[in-house]
Amino acid sequence: DLPRDRESPDSQANEMPKRRGIRRCSLTVHSQASRDARGPALEIRLWNFPELDLLSVMKILLVLFCSVISAFADFAELVKSGDAQEAKFQFDEALKYYLPAEKLQPDNVALLVKISRNYALLMNDLPNEADKIASGRKALAYGERAVALAPDECDPHLCVAICLGKLTPFMRNREMVEASKRIKAAAEKAVKKKKKND
Repeated sequence: DLPRDRESPDSQANEMPKRRGIRRCSLTVHSQASRDARGPALEIRLWNFPELDLLSVMKILLVLFCSVISAFADFAELVKSGDAQEAKFQFDEALKYYLPAEKLQPDNVALLVKISRNYALLMNDLPNEADKIASGRKALAYGERAVALAPDECDPHLCVAICLGKLTPFMRNREMVEASKRIKAAAEKAVKKKKKND
């Protein structure tokens, strides 16, 4: 007989919850659109319990893969349409394509630079000072986001310098002095990064 303070292995197995290891499936998707726009590849990880058989897992991955490919295609098409509008100096129309693209890839540095540039250029077309300032501030915010994500690239720093320069006429004297320092620093960084990347 077993001692009372011990239980048989069979008894322990019956009382323990039936746990099984979790399998992890990983799918990494690279697309030409993500490379061209400097966007990161999208990685999907799917954790599933063993009660899902391999066929079920593959079906789920296939659905996710198709969704990702569709999203990349949508992103590329939106950016392409935005570029076409920018080439025609239709900056407000370009933003109608760039901003939805941002929702698909919010950390895409090249796209953030495009949005910043178009908000800055749009300032010339706006009728009143308040709208110009609002557009300039949006441009600066996008430029600063791009710098935060890619501090070693030239274009984000150049964007910040240009945006500050566009906003300077609407600043007070003290703000202008501070902005001029930031413009100089951003421009110097842009030149330095360009030489380094070249």
